[in-house]
Amino acid sequence: MRAAVRQFVAHVVGVPAADIMMTVSPYCGSAMPANSCATTFAHDTSKSGGSIYYSVAPLAQELEANATDVEETIWVPMQNGITLEGDVVMSGISEGMLVGMVVFNSPYACHP
Repeated sequence: MRAAVRQFVAHVVGVPAADIMMTVSPYCGSAMPANSCATTFAHDTSKSGGSIYYSVAPLAQELEANATDVEETIWVPMQNGITLEGDVVMSGISEGMLVGMVVFNSPYACHP
């Protein structure tokens, strides 16, 4: 699952997959209260600015309720020795398929 997310982020950002650091949020998993991963994802995406929290929270709750192996990961690309802003991902497995959401925190994700 993480390898596929890494490849996707690398493609969008335009850096080699090996140049992306990843951390896993500790606020997901079966031992955590319901919707804690969704709440953390919505919070972490809104920390970058804007009012995205209320847009992503219901989608994140839906993903958490209907997928397995749900996790939030932060992907931090490096480009020419410069650390770029981290991209926040919530992903899981539903009906045997990888599903998720990515919030890119830098203008590089908006290239044509």
